[in-house]
Amino acid sequence: LTVVRIDEALWENSMAPAGILARWTANDGTRVERGAHVADVLIEGARHEIMAPAAGRLRHEVQAHYVIEPGAVIGRITAG
Repeated sequence: LTVVRIDEALWENSMAPAGILARWTANDGTRVERGAHVADVLIEGARHEIMAPAAGRLRHEVQAHYVIEPGAVIGRITAG
């Protein structure tokens, strides 16, 4: 099991305390490869691509348009 976590470093130059999970680019339950683009996050209007940290089956933990904080877990990847 590997978590898909929003890197706290995305907030280094931001005054905003939170961002928004703008959209998932990989569907819930689909198989993804390590490094695949799985989601987009908006922080102060800037879009950041979130990549899969491992290969496996992606499970969404939060819905699109959900408010996220630095370090938030947005999904999980399981083997298979």
